[in-house]
Amino acid sequence: MTTRSTRIVGVLVVLGLLQPVSSAFAGNADWAQVGFNGSLSKHNRLESTLVPSNVDGLRVDWMRRLRPDIGFIYEDASNVRIVQGGQVFAAWSGSEAAYQVLVALDEEMGKRLWAVRDEDWIEPMAATSSTLIVGIGSRSPSTRALDAGTGELRWSRVAARPLVADRAVRRVIVVEGRVGERRVSSLDASTGALVWSRRLRIRLRGWGSEVLLTRGLVVIPVSTERGRRIVVVRASDGSTVWSRRLHGDPILADGGRFFTIRWAKFDVIVEGVSLDEGSVLWAYRSPFRTMIAAAGGGRVFVNRSECVRGCEGEGYGIYRGDVTALDAATGGILWRRSGHASRGPTLWRADALANGLLVVSRVGLRRGRFGALAAATGRVRWIRTFGPRGVVAVVDAVANGAVFGGILGGRRGGRIVRLALPSNEVSGSVP
Repeated sequence: MTTRSTRIVGVLVVLGLLQPVSSAFAGNADWAQVGFNGSLSKHNRLESTLVPSNVDGLRVDWMRRLRPDIGFIYEDASNVRIVQGGQVFAAWSGSEAAYQVLVALDEEMGKRLWAVRDEDWIEPMAATSSTLIVGIGSRSPSTRALDAGTGELRWSRVAARPLVADRAVRRVIVVEGRVGERRVSSLDASTGALVWSRRLRIRLRGWGSEVLLTRGLVVIPVSTERGRRIVVVRASDGSTVWSRRLHGDPILADGGRFFTIRWAKFDVIVEGVSLDEGSVLWAYRSPFRTMIAAAGGGRVFVNRSECVRGCEGEGYGIYRGDVTALDAATGGILWRRSGHASRGPTLWRADALANGLLVVSRVGLRRGRFGALAAATGRVRWIRTFGPRGVVAVVDAVANGAVFGGILGGRRGGRIVRLALPSNEVSGSVP
C-alpha cells in the first residue's frame, strides 16, 4: 500500500475511464475509482440506502484477513480502493514491504477471486465491469489495464501510476518524458492507443499535490522557472484553458470550484478557487495540521489535528483537533466537532461523504473506531469500535449501502471489513 503523498517526478498520469453514467451499473452506488470521481471529492452521490436514520444499524458483514501481513499506512490511505461491479479491489504491502499485492474480492461474501503481486508498489485506480486500470511501481513505472474478472493484462504503457480517474471519460491522459521535453498524451482507455499528444513543459510539485479531472477539465499543479502555477487543460484535446500563478496544491474539486492547501510560516491555508478562471474565492487559515478530506452538498470538510504526546511518527501518539465543515462558497465555518484523545472525546477524521452522512474514523492508536456524523450539523449518528487497545480502523469507501475499511493491529492482524445493514433494515429512502 502506498500513500497519495508519493510522487514520481518526471511522469504524470491522469486517467479518464471508460463507461459513462448510463452504463449497466448506473443504478448502483459503486465506488468505481479512487476518491469516487475525478474530482477526488470522496462524495458518493449515488448512495441512497444508508441514511442518517438507519446508519446505526450497520453490522459487520464480513472480514477478510490480509496475508501474510500488511503494510497499510494509517494516516493517509488504506486498503480498499474500488468497489465496482460486484467486486472489491484492494492493495497492500507484503512482508516488510518487499512486494505489493492487488486482490479482487467478491463484494457480497468477501471471497478472494484473484490476486496479482509485484516487487514494486501496485495500486488500482479505476474500474468498470470489465476493465481495471492500475499503476505499477517506480523502478519500472507503467500504467496497465487488467481484465477485471481475471486480473490478466490487456495493455500496458511505460508511464507513472495514474493519479486520477473519471468513469465518464473514455481516455487515459499521460505526461511523460524528461524535464523540458515532456509531452501530454491522450490514450484510448480500451486499447492504450494514442489519441492526441502535445508538448508541455511542466513539472509536478512535491508532496500534497493532486491532479483533478472535473467537468471535462484537467487541473494540473506545475512548477516552472517563473514559480508555482496551476494549469487547466481540456480533457478532450489537451488545449490550455488557463494558467495562473497559484501557490496552493489542488486536493479536490466540487461544484465548479477546486480547493487547495498551502503553508505560510506556522499556519496552513485552505483556499477555494474558481475552476472557470482560477481566481481565489476565499481563504481559511488554520494553526493546526490541516488536510482537506471531502466535499459535497455545498460543504468542504477538513481534518485538523495536532500531536500533543508520544509523537514518535506518523499515526502515533495522543492527538487533539477537530473535523470542521466549511461553506464551499465562502469558506465560513458551518460546524466543528472537536476532540482530545487523552480527555475522552473521540478525535475523528473525515473519510467519505454519502447521502447526508460524513463517515469518519478515529485518529490515534487506541481502540479503532468507525463512525458517521450528520453532514449538515456534525451530530454523531453511529459508532462502531474494533478490537483492543492499539487497533487502528480507517474507512475507505461507502458503496451500495455498505461501509468498507481496513483494520490494523490486534491478534488477528490486518483485515478488510464490510459493514452493511441487515436486510430488514434497508429502507432505500433519501433524507
